[in-house]
Amino acid sequence: MKCRQCRRDIPQDDRYEHAGNLYCEDCYIQILSPTRFCDPWADYSAKSFEKHGMISPLTEPQKMLLKLIKELGKAEPAELIEHTRGGN
Repeated sequence: MKCRQCRRDIPQDDRYEHAGNLYCEDCYIQILSPTRFCDPWADYSAKSFEKHGMISPLTEPQKMLLKLIKELGKAEPAELIEHTRGGN
């Protein structure tokens, strides 16, 4: 079978389906995460808002995880899950 986009032969176990078509892994990733170009005004606004304390660069869950990692020194994903679910 050939990739719909790049036309390379793809093995049975490396095929990805999207919208009824089969793709190789590289093309599948490009389809799901297309290249986006920078928006200079959005970038400037975000930096400006952050600088003036109008927004935080981290969400509350991200802040909680960062605090937990700092307290523990290091942590595996399973440990973070356990701590965030209240399983101390």
